[in-house]
Amino acid sequence: MSVVFLSFILNLFRKTPISWRWQAMIIFSGLRGAFAFALAFRNVSTEARSLMYTTTSVIVILTVMFNGTLAGPVLKWLKIR
Repeated sequence: MSVVFLSFILNLFRKTPISWRWQAMIIFSGLRGAFAFALAFRNVSTEARSLMYTTTSVIVILTVMFNGTLAGPVLKWLKIR
């Protein structure tokens, strides 16, 4: 929702607006994993927190591989050069 809302505000002032296709690609390739990783990395002093860090790292790596692999087909599907 933040991408759509901020794009709407930016489009009020831009000569060439950000299209819905570009907004969809921004949403698909967002940095959600970076925030989770940074929060989990912050404190690994106990075993439970170390487990949280490991789990977060695995999820971030898998989603980066998944979204990275699908980025090309999504770009073609959205007709973005």
